[in-house]
Amino acid sequence: MTYQYVHTTTDIFRRGLNKQILRPYVKKYLYSLYNGLASNFGYNSLYKLSKNINDFYQNLYNDEMLIIDSGGYSIINGDVNPRDINKFIECYNYFLEYHKDIYNYILSLDIPILLEYPSYNTYENINKYNIQSYSNSKEILEKHPELYEKFIFVWHFKIKKQFDIWRNIYNEYYSDGKLKHHAIGGLVGLRGITGIKFSPFIAPAYRILKLIENDKHDYNIIHILGVYARHDRFFMQMLNKLFNDYYLPNKKIDITFDTINYTISGLYKIRDFPLVQLLQSNPKLTNEKKLGETLEKFIPNKIIFEQVLMEIDNIKKNKPIQDTRLLSLTYVIFSEIIDRMMYKFIKDEGIVELFVANPDYNKLKNKIAPILFKGAKNFPFAFNNMEKQMMNNFYWLSNFHRAYIDGASIERIDKGIEHFIKAINFPGDLN
Repeated sequence: MTYQYVHTTTDIFRRGLNKQILRPYVKKYLYSLYNGLASNFGYNSLYKLSKNINDFYQNLYNDEMLIIDSGGYSIINGDVNPRDINKFIECYNYFLEYHKDIYNYILSLDIPILLEYPSYNTYENINKYNIQSYSNSKEILEKHPELYEKFIFVWHFKIKKQFDIWRNIYNEYYSDGKLKHHAIGGLVGLRGITGIKFSPFIAPAYRILKLIENDKHDYNIIHILGVYARHDRFFMQMLNKLFNDYYLPNKKIDITFDTINYTISGLYKIRDFPLVQLLQSNPKLTNEKKLGETLEKFIPNKIIFEQVLMEIDNIKKNKPIQDTRLLSLTYVIFSEIIDRMMYKFIKDEGIVELFVANPDYNKLKNKIAPILFKGAKNFPFAFNNMEKQMMNNFYWLSNFHRAYIDGASIERIDKGIEHFIKAINFPGDLN
């Protein structure tokens, strides 16, 4: 079992070719309320959007799920004036309650910052907006207890004051053991802003694990928003195995993530065709016939496979690409193959077992370094040029792992998170 990629889309995916190319790889989709709750929004725009979402939901296969994003990015990026935030919260909660039959999961409405209205970025304001959002949602969950199966509580951890706000809201409204699912937000663009060389979800994941440990549910989701780097994905696999196989084997914890990067990279690198480059990196697949046979295994739909072969020929001859969107989606397959490589490597090299047997980082690093070097040599597409990030991640993972297996209290985990926040060193704060 490995973690699960959630495909972010603003299109209505019906059962056409674009859907079929993703079928073997995508079982969860993320669709945002953003288009219905941006400028000049209201119940009318939300109603129109809900019809689109219902269309999307009805076109899912039985093994697929739809996750709704709150659309709070409209508030963050300035599309929503602060005076309209109350109306935004009302619209979100209206959708949560009255359209509960057209989604499988829904992310809570979190308001971490207002980029275009810096004077509003005070602890008092952000605390007020989020108390209103989360308390209103809590009232709806109490009216419709079945919504606890769908509601995903989004946490923020990148600065101390945000962490305090979300921790206080959780303690005040959601610490009654009914909440099942959690998400880690505020990660989009964080690496570019701070220059950090580690995965910023490691510490938050352990706090959520501590909450899950004490709840009565046998199934939980930990969703990580907006990460995509290879070392992030490697350590999501590490967390997945640790959480499910070592810490809480009597529960099932699904670690999921979403990113818009695959869509953007698929378009940006469309003529480089990373999927074919990856397959050609295998010496056994330099022959065009062998390459085609392998490619067909990853694209089992005959119509799509023929289309992709035609596009490969167009690229070779420097001709226009006929179906840009379809070809760009092969980046999802490329990324899935990378993930499978990492999963196999973790399993074959016994990396989790080695980690568990050597919880002290100073002892672990001398044993793990040659294994990572081997990975970079044998699987350059998966492991190359991320040694520093990998070792930094093992450092943080070791710290929280040791605390957890020692039976650390939630207060001790929180102290570790405060050190983690200092290491992130986000260049901004709430006033």
